[in-house]
Amino acid sequence: MKKKGKGILTAIFSVLIAALAAVGGLLAFRIMTLKKYEKQISLGAKYLEELDYENAEICFEKAIEIDEKKTEPYLQLSVVYVQQQRYEEAREILQKAEDTASRLPEEVAGQLTEQVETAEKEMTKRQERELFEAYLKESLIPERGLADLGPKEGWMYSHADTWFQPDGILSALIEDLDEDEGLEMLVLAIEDPAAEQYEGRPVDLAYAQSAKNVMGTVYEIADGEVQAADTALIREYNEKDWKIFTFTSPQADRISFFGTLLEVDGKKHLFFERYEAAAAFADGMTQDYWMMCYQDGALQMEASFTQPGFGSSDFQYVGYKLEEGQVVSSEIVCSEAYMEKPGKYGSYEAGVEGFFGELGVQAAFTDHMESILTSENEMSRILDYRTDRTEFSSDFKSAKFKLEGTDYTGLHELAGGETDGGQEEDSADAWKEAYLQYLTSKGGDRYNAAAEYALLYINEDEIPELLIEYGTTAGGGEICTWNESTGTVVSQSLWTYGLGYLEKGNLLCDSGGHMDHYYDTVYQIQDGQFVKVAGGKTDGTITDGTISYTYTWNGETVDEAAYKSSLDGVIDLDQLIRPYSSTVERDEIIAQIRAK
Repeated sequence: MKKKGKGILTAIFSVLIAALAAVGGLLAFRIMTLKKYEKQISLGAKYLEELDYENAEICFEKAIEIDEKKTEPYLQLSVVYVQQQRYEEAREILQKAEDTASRLPEEVAGQLTEQVETAEKEMTKRQERELFEAYLKESLIPERGLADLGPKEGWMYSHADTWFQPDGILSALIEDLDEDEGLEMLVLAIEDPAAEQYEGRPVDLAYAQSAKNVMGTVYEIADGEVQAADTALIREYNEKDWKIFTFTSPQADRISFFGTLLEVDGKKHLFFERYEAAAAFADGMTQDYWMMCYQDGALQMEASFTQPGFGSSDFQYVGYKLEEGQVVSSEIVCSEAYMEKPGKYGSYEAGVEGFFGELGVQAAFTDHMESILTSENEMSRILDYRTDRTEFSSDFKSAKFKLEGTDYTGLHELAGGETDGGQEEDSADAWKEAYLQYLTSKGGDRYNAAAEYALLYINEDEIPELLIEYGTTAGGGEICTWNESTGTVVSQSLWTYGLGYLEKGNLLCDSGGHMDHYYDTVYQIQDGQFVKVAGGKTDGTITDGTISYTYTWNGETVDEAAYKSSLDGVIDLDQLIRPYSSTVERDEIIAQIRAK
């Protein structure tokens, strides 16, 4: 019995050893499999970071072959597909993850699906932009040419002289103008007026014969082709309809014409400003501001602050508001005319601020040759265009003029044939020339006599930002950056001496205000654009001689402590650099730019 019992024990031990060996072998296999899986995931992540999509795809596919129940390789593979604009494959791999792998977290699945959809929209916009740019280069620019934006100078010896020929395309803004998620293209061009536009007007006058119009045409994409949707005269609304639009007429000594894209309460608007004054070979002045929009396939007038006629005195301004092209209200906004009522507002400055304030647009008059739009608006510049008389001859019978303009849409760079969406690929110094041209567009010594300048490094790249401080509360300042993708200078308005920034931290704060109304707005530079990160305002109210303050942060009412804490949480106020002690004059900043 002892021998038999011993044999049984030996057999049991043998089975146990075999079982342990099998388990150990299985465990070793699983460990080896896990190591292979993790290696492929690690390699795939490395390749993805290096933008080596081909090898990243191979690694993640191998990881799925090793263990098809794990979620991560499916997710990573979807990222690879999205980065290559292979959206359908991205959707398929996410569906496979749902069907095959461990259950995909709902939040992750939603985020990835949103990522795919966003990428698809961006792809569509990129394709639309390429179609518009090709149409410009291959059709519109060869057919119509580019308008002269200077800088240049010339002399006139009589009212009939023409010192430059400005006809052609000024700007081409590619943007979703009607919020339908598709892009449109607004083309602004200088043209000779059609003969019928002079009907009933004094065409025998020299200014009429030399007058020019600014025409706006909106293009859309239908069935893969660019098509003109609507064309309109870009001028103020005037119910009398007799004042000829004399833009670029040499009879006007000083001309300013500005175009800006505004966003108010989520809606896009086109804001135009026009000023003309004649003294050398005529006498008179006109200044008008108006808003248009692109809606239901039509370029429509929305509002107009109009000087009804040309004049040298007794100026009067009428405010029109329109819906679907029809006037719904009109009133005298302000008037300096003899024996006339002063209008709704007591002065021109108050009229400009009040009329557009009713429309949600922040405006303040500073100078006839400068925009009335303040930094509080959500906006981007389209065009600045200026002519100005620089000197008279000794006998006052002739005069010298200059032209300076800036197209912010990248059109003129695109037309050169050396760019891709406005970017000069082979020129490391493109930003220098752009900054120098931008400084020129700001009116030279006349406008910048009191201005201060500085080169700052706000974001992480090696191209500095350009600070321009105009030295007055009315003038404010602006910070400029170089947009590589469009080959243009992008500007953000600032309160006078209101800038604080973190060097190479990609954060800046614009702080300003007056009369118990103050604001703080924090920006980042993203893809060559100033993007609002956060912001708040402080508003004071006087009741029975006692002032109280209301604080708002990101649209929510907060107390003073929460406001300060929120602001400091976005940007470290103690670390902010105030650059105004190291600003330089215009000649010095030009030298600094050239030396970079």
